[in-house]
Amino acid sequence: MDAAFPDFVRALPPVDTAVAGLRGWQLVGAGIVTLFMQADRDVVIPPHRHGAQWCCVLAGCMRVTIAGCPRTCGRGDTLLLPAEVEHETALQAGWRAVYFCLPDE
Repeated sequence: MDAAFPDFVRALPPVDTAVAGLRGWQLVGAGIVTLFMQADRDVVIPPHRHGAQWCCVLAGCMRVTIAGCPRTCGRGDTLLLPAEVEHETALQAGWRAVYFCLPDE
């Protein structure tokens, strides 16, 4: 699974996540954060809220429930997570995605 992202991405600062099996790297820019995320095993992220995010799934499958509405996303799918809207996510082992995030308000 280490080859999921190239070396220069994996050399970025790690994302601080307390979810076992989920890891990522972050690139912080002017007013936006880019996250390169991957699941090394099946992962469930409990309901939570944060600033707006736009995601593009690169590999694998994710099931997300946003404000009670379920959706399944696979390779090539994009997803907008509005700011401060509660959502929960289940990630399949091998899932990879890139997120563009606005800072929490």
